[in-house]
Amino acid sequence: MIMRNLILFFLLFFLFSCKKKDSNPPSIEVYQPNKNATINAGETISIKGKAIDDIKIETIKIWLKDESGKIIGNSKTLHSDQNEFEFETGFEISALTPSGKYYFQIQANDGVNDKSEFIYVYINEVPLSTENIWFVSNSANQTNLYEFISGSPVYKTSFAGDFIGSSFISSNNVYVNCGKHYGNLTGYNTKINSNDWEVSCIQNPTFPYFTGINKSIDDKILVSYYNGQVKVYDEQGNLQATIQNTLGYFSEIAFLDEDNNILVCLEKPKSGGTNMFSVYYYSSGAIANQMVISSDIKGFASNSSKIYAFGNENNAIKKYSYQFNNKQIQFEQTINADSILFTYNKGKEATYFVHKNGLYNFINSSNINSYISNKTYSYITLDEVNDLIYGIRNDSIFSFNLSSKAENFLYFNGNKWKSIEIEYNK
Repeated sequence: MIMRNLILFFLLFFLFSCKKKDSNPPSIEVYQPNKNATINAGETISIKGKAIDDIKIETIKIWLKDESGKIIGNSKTLHSDQNEFEFETGFEISALTPSGKYYFQIQANDGVNDKSEFIYVYINEVPLSTENIWFVSNSANQTNLYEFISGSPVYKTSFAGDFIGSSFISSNNVYVNCGKHYGNLTGYNTKINSNDWEVSCIQNPTFPYFTGINKSIDDKILVSYYNGQVKVYDEQGNLQATIQNTLGYFSEIAFLDEDNNILVCLEKPKSGGTNMFSVYYYSSGAIANQMVISSDIKGFASNSSKIYAFGNENNAIKKYSYQFNNKQIQFEQTINADSILFTYNKGKEATYFVHKNGLYNFINSSNINSYISNKTYSYITLDEVNDLIYGIRNDSIFSFNLSSKAENFLYFNGNKWKSIEIEYNK
């Protein structure tokens, strides 16, 4: 009996060990798109080719990648049970894809081996355009959102609770509304008229729950909490990072430079003490540097070498900077004998800010341009396509043309206007 089992074992072993292994990768040829073709973002292009294997082709996988190899958008997989597989499929290029050089990796797989072809292309981005302008008002317990249509605000929806700030994520058509003591943090989709996501406020009449909201250049939402945290959310409301402020402090304003892995904020003491200009590493949350300051920072800007902070102190505007190369914070200059009320960042190009007597512009490093004097805005935002500043003054809404320096009255109805949001096509 034992001998029979041994014979059977060796027979099976011999049969399986003699089975031919598949060591030949498939071949693949791509007909479309053409190499070095120019493609427009937002289009669906044809991917066409042929794969051959000595046994069978199981899958064709398609990726679009940038020059660093990062996958852009979604991949696509085609299935086959043939040894010769002619394939053709549409591949959608996201309308959010910026201009640049990319490549398609098109891979044939036979279940064991694979072979890829690489087709390099150039993609033209979709030109930026202004889609809508949104006005936000607030009473004691309700925030109202209006769409500016044909010269007048048209009511869209309401959010229960108080208000500390707002933002707009154009890539997802999402208006973000943030309360303070009583209002939730809500991402509202203006295309389907419903909430995409929400973070509930733990209500407290004495201390705020949310203390500030800002948006990064790449559409991340930075929310400051009275408990000393700065939380970073993506456009779908998913939590991406949490930065813990110094014990006993909280932030009201934060700025993220993700290219340099840096998040900066103004930290204020909950009781006693002085303010701090704090710099954190975004990926780890570890402190990079801090500086005790007397200024009340109202805005940030950045270029390739520094992050700038603008603050008020003794009726003067103070400018500070954090340098990426030596990781040092320093005071740079007193800009103007006045006080900043509000700032707006145009990417890494410029920062516009308003003070008690006018509208000014800070270009990259130190150039200050005066646009309008003797008029006090409580809020501004920039239509980057049309070079228009939209501002709120005395419960009225104005536009200001940066080229002609002409102010235009838009609307007044007695509402307590709080903010204006610009929606772009991407």
